Parts: sequence; structure tokens; C-alpha cells
Amino acid sequence: MGREPDYYAILGVEPTADAGAIDAAYRGRSLPFRVGQLRRRTDETTGPTQEGLEQAYAILSNPQSRLLYDKIYFPDKPQPAPRRRIPAWVWGLTAAWIAAIVVVGCIGIRSRITPDESAIGQIVRTATAGMAIGNAGAVATAPPSSPTPLIATAPAVTVAAALPPTATATTVMSTATPPASTAPTAMATPTNRPTDVPIAAPAATSTITVGTPTPTQAATAPTATVQPTATIAPTSTVVPQPTATVVPIPTATAPPPLPTPEPPPPPAPTEAPPPFQPTDRIGTALSVNLRNGPGAGYGSLGLLPTGTQLRATGESAYSGGQLWRRFVLRDGRQGWVRDLDVFPVR
Repeated sequence: MGREPDYYAILGVEPTADAGAIDAAYRGRSLPFRVGQLRRRTDETTGPTQEGLEQAYAILSNPQSRLLYDKIYFPDKPQPAPRRRIPAWVWGLTAAWIAAIVVVGCIGIRSRITPDESAIGQIVRTATAGMAIGNAGAVATAPPSSPTPLIATAPAVTVAAALPPTATATTVMSTATPPASTAPTAMATPTNRPTDVPIAAPAATSTITVGTPTPTQAATAPTATVQPTATIAPTSTVVPQPTATVVPIPTATAPPPLPTPEPPPPPAPTEAPPPFQPTDRIGTALSVNLRNGPGAGYGSLGLLPTGTQLRATGESAYSGGQLWRRFVLRDGRQGWVRDLDVFPVR
């Protein structure tokens, strides 16, 4: 059994090259054969043959066949080391540690907030009790027009929710006496005895004495008499009327004759286009885009399904690290297709 040819040397790559480098080398070395088919070159191309390139690419592009080829002909080639995986128990221990930190932090935050909330609640309860006691006394005075002052007794105010939880609120009564003082007196006597019972205050009463006013007769204003005035009638003015002017009517003239259009010349016979000779075809499993420029950034002129025949124009350009070629379709459209998606017509 003879030794097979060095496929790495045929493609011009190192034995340690990856799949992308092998694919690029195959595309670059097979391009002269495709261009040669288009231009119908008769001279011999130096270097590897097209059959050798196809065989080398078929062996090296398949991972299983390349691994077997390397074991037989390149036993000293370093193999890639297996990827080290992290055990599952390490992930579990890390998750438990993070959960413990979150729980301890939440407990610490709660322990710092609870005393503050209690102090704020106590301040609110004390302020509410003070406001209720201050509003207990009220004195109502009679209006200035009333001859007798209005005497009102403020009702009793019960303060229960405003005091601390350990004390029982009692009834606070405030009575205003107009002759003695104009300011109410409020008293609040909290006690800790649970047997105290609130005492209801009597309802507020008021006595109003209003004098009867004596009606007076209103004065009558004198009525004025309006004297009529004389009006001067306007004088009439004679306005001269314009005289009519006779305008001659122009005589109608016949329009000039229109020019007669000449018949267009007969169309010249067009030369029939040459027959379509495909050089390549779409070889991918999915449809590809026909671009109006070399690169994926150009607009699409339509989708080309698998097996669409193309005729290469010989123009090519690199864009984004890939080779793009210009082709002509059977219907006359022209555009750019990636060289990776086309294969020569056999």
C-alpha cells in the first residue's frame, strides 16, 4: 500500500490549521480553475490539479476523516486537550454561599429598621394627643349687630387613641365663661387605672336675643323731564352720471393650420443575444441573495434557489474576509454572490 499524497501540502496549509483556514485555502487554489473554464485557457496550470484539490478538501474538511488521516500519517501531531469541566458540587456550594449572604443581609436590615419604626410611631401618637387636647376648648362670640352676646359651652372631647398604649384616656371637659375670660381652658388628666369610666359632657346650649328693628321710609327721588330737540334735515347733492363709450368688437380670424406629424422611422433590427453558457451553480441547501455589490452590506436583488445556473464575468473582490464574484443570470440580471455558495458546473 503506497503512501497517500500530503493533502496539507496540496492545500498549502500547516497540519495544525483549523477548518476555516482549510476552507479558505481550498477556495483560493480552486479559483484559477474556475476562471480558466470561463476564459477557455489552453495552457497548463502549474501546481496541484483540480482533482487533487477536490480530494484533499474532501478528506480534511471532514473531522472524522481528518482525524484518521492524522493518526496514520501524522502521529506526532499534538491533539487538542479536552476541555476541563467544573464539577456540579462546586456550583451547588457557590449557590448556597450566595443565598446565605442574602439571608444574613436581609436580617441585618430588618433589625436596624424596626427600632426606628417604633420611635416614629410613638412620636406620631404623642403629636396626635396634643392636637386633640388643644382643639377641645372653643368659644363662640355673637355677631357685632346682636345686642346680646352668644354664650356657648364646648362639648367634651374624649382622647383615647392619642395617649400611650399603657394609659387609659379620660374625658376632658372645657367650659367657656364669656364675662371672665375669652380664652378656653383645656385640661387632660390621663390615668393608669383601668377602672376609670369616661363621663359624658352635657350638650352645648346657646341663647340668642335679637332686637326688632324699626322700619324707616325711603326717600323718593324727583323725576326729570326730557325736552325734545330740533333735527336739521340733510340737503341732497346731484351726482353726475358717466356717459357710455362705444367699444368696437374685433373680427374673428381663422386659426393657422396645424402641422402634419411625420410617421416615425421603422425600428432597426436588433442583434440576437448570444446563448447563455453557465459556468457555475448555487450549491447550498438554502437560497442565497443576489447582491448589487461585493459584500453583505449591499442591497438584495432577489433570492437564488439551489441549482440556479450562473455565468461568471471574471470580476471578483474581497469584502469582510470573504471572496465575492460577479455573475450573470439566464434572465439577464447581474449581481454578486459569495464564492462560498457557488460550485462549478460539471
